[in-house]
Amino acid sequence: MQDDFPIEAGLMRDPITAPKDLLKAGIDIYYGDDRYPDPDTFIKESPDGTKTLVKYNGSDWDTIKTL
Repeated sequence: MQDDFPIEAGLMRDPITAPKDLLKAGIDIYYGDDRYPDPDTFIKESPDGTKTLVKYNGSDWDTIKTL
């Protein structure tokens, strides 16, 4: 992944917050899943519980499908 990848940049400057705390605060979380081996593909989980398979295209997120 590139050095300017938003998640990595955020981790470098922000303290680590537990995912459940982010969801409670209304913030989406992104995480990998072994079922989707592409390194640019993640699951986006929203505070309302919606899970979406997304792919980072270099500048933004493309929605692949709702899980």
